Amino acid sequence: MGLAAVPGVVRYLQEHTIGFDWGISNIHVPTVVGAVIDDLALGDGKIRPHSESAYRACQAASSGPGGEGNVGAGATIGRILQSQEFRGVKSGLGTSSVRVEEVTLGVLVMNAVGDILGWHCGKIVAGARRVDG
Repeated sequence: MGLAAVPGVVRYLQEHTIGFDWGISNIHVPTVVGAVIDDLALGDGKIRPHSESAYRACQAASSGPGGEGNVGAGATIGRILQSQEFRGVKSGLGTSSVRVEEVTLGVLVMNAVGDILGWHCGKIVAGARRVDG
C-alpha cells in the first residue's frame, strides 16, 4: 500500500550521496526501511504514496523544527471502538531526538489505537467519537 514509496527515497539519497560509505569513491548505500499501516477508511482509499511522491517529500524535507499535532503523516485513532458505532479522527505525529557525541537517536511516534491526551491538561483531546461528535 505504501511500500512503493521506498524507491523514491533511495533514489533521492543516492543522488545526494547519503548512505553507508561502501569504501569506494562516491558509492554510498542508502539503508531505507519501509512499513505501512491500513488506514484506507480515511480520505480516498484509492490514493497511495508512490516513488515520485516520496522523492518530492525528500526534496521538501527540512532540518528545521517539525510541526506538532495533526500535521504530516498520521493514522486514524479511536477506531478500536468502531464496532460500537464510534468513529475515529486523524491522529498526529510526534518526534524527538537527542545527540550523544557523534550519534543521533531519533524517535517517530504515531498513535493509531488509543486516545490522545493533551500534555498541558491531561484530558482527552482526540480519539473515539460517537456519530454525533
